[in-house]
Amino acid sequence: MCIYLKDDVLSLETQLISTAVESQITSTEVGQIPAYVYRLVYKPTGQYYYGYRKANIWYKRMPINDFWVHYFSSSTRVKAMIEKHGIADFDHEIIYESTDVESVYWLEQHLIKNNIDNPLVLNKRYVKDGQLMFVSTSESSNKGHQTRHVKKPTVKKTKATVHWVITSPTGETYETHNLSKFCRDNKLCNNAMHGVSKGITQHHKGWTCTGTRPPAKNGKKCKKPVARDANKMPWEVTNPEGEVMQIENLRHFCKENDLNYSSMRDVSYGRQQTHRGWKCVCLSKTHVKTKLKWEVIDPDGNLYSPEDLRLFCQEHGLHYHGMRDTAAGKQRTSYGWRCYSYEVEKPPVIWEISNPLGETVLVDDMK
Repeated sequence: MCIYLKDDVLSLETQLISTAVESQITSTEVGQIPAYVYRLVYKPTGQYYYGYRKANIWYKRMPINDFWVHYFSSSTRVKAMIEKHGIADFDHEIIYESTDVESVYWLEQHLIKNNIDNPLVLNKRYVKDGQLMFVSTSESSNKGHQTRHVKKPTVKKTKATVHWVITSPTGETYETHNLSKFCRDNKLCNNAMHGVSKGITQHHKGWTCTGTRPPAKNGKKCKKPVARDANKMPWEVTNPEGEVMQIENLRHFCKENDLNYSSMRDVSYGRQQTHRGWKCVCLSKTHVKTKLKWEVIDPDGNLYSPEDLRLFCQEHGLHYHGMRDTAAGKQRTSYGWRCYSYEVEKPPVIWEISNPLGETVLVDDMK
């Protein structure tokens, strides 16, 4: 263990101070307030601390009127010792003054780095790769400032994990918080298992799955996943014997009756007439097409029934949006004109189709 004597420390201080004074860029002028380097010694144990101060320049206080009167130390460790034991147990002295803040700062740095291995020094240091190092050691850093703040580790917020309960085709039950890893280990499709948990499909290769989230920390209940079925809509199915049935899930119906789901969808879209003699119609898509019919009354009381309101407004020099607002009840009239609208059933479009033989067919559904 290396022991440092007081005379050795003082001789080292004298050598460093004389070097700093010789390399000082600007000399102290009358009326200028210098920054300073100070040294504190805790008398019961001999522990000491080096620091520098430049804020006294902003407060327009000379070092002798600032140190140990308004300012004691910037070290949290020294402040805690002063608060616990009092200032009477400390010896304090100003060892260097200069209006060149750079020389003051780097003198403090050199003093600390030359005493950093002494177990009695109270200056902050940290261990990096097994070596004891001072925080500010690079002269390329911003001179006149000490960067001693340690960055706090950022805590990554984690999402609430889902508790999955999985049942195999043989009835065995598994519990996990990582569904994707479980699917990889058991050669299952992660998206398909999510579809089973949401109710889109009943099972995946015979496996079933349910997931529950933990309650929120603020006391609010987590929203439960709504079980939905993309195929749950009204269908009308006719078998080869002509019996009509109404179902809600076409996919399940096809599995039970050994039918091809895609082919039944093609029948409902009109891409093919039948599938194995079966017919299919989606009732949710059978709606009546409507259109708006307009009635316009001019200031003289004449009634008009235009097919195209925009074209009518252009011909009579009217404001189209004003007439629409009048029909919607947002205003009474538009330049004295009144307008009314109501829905009527839109007549189907009749298509005339001729085949290569010259035969003509009239249809109302092109699809």
